[in-house]
Amino acid sequence: MSLTPSTPYPRIINSSVEEVDIAAFKAPRYRELYERWRRLAAGGRLPGYDAFRPETMWDVVGLIMLADVEPGDPPIFRFRLYGTKLAQSIGYDMTKKTVQEFRSKVFAEMVQRDYETLLRLLRPTSHAITAVGEGGMRIFARLLLPLSEDGEHIDTIFSVNEFWQG
Repeated sequence: MSLTPSTPYPRIINSSVEEVDIAAFKAPRYRELYERWRRLAAGGRLPGYDAFRPETMWDVVGLIMLADVEPGDPPIFRFRLYGTKLAQSIGYDMTKKTVQEFRSKVFAEMVQRDYETLLRLLRPTSHAITAVGEGGMRIFARLLLPLSEDGEHIDTIFSVNEFWQG
């Protein structure tokens, strides 16, 4: 079961990321999303956005981020959707903003690095993230799924979080 943060966490001072197995997620919904992605990608092509529309996932929509990939060096990641529970957890909404606009530069650098890694790997990744901020420590898991309209190039990153502590 996901914990919903009770107080905003506006500035992260330090964070660490560790890749974890999808089995580490407590709620079955996350494993279901991962397995759906795997089934759709079985033919060697990346699934598209239509298979992961947030409006069909009311149970986790507040914990979803959709980031569009804008080409560049480095690429720019702009949030098409930043879930309401996630916005509450940091105290502001990131919808229509880029990763570099996070108020915490430490967090922005971590997300940028993880998204760029996803572009290279062309496969889902899942992480346990420990974030230390002004209000204490939070631990959460994040599943990243690469999506593509042409089946080859990632143009959207689907992310869903599960709060474990804090």
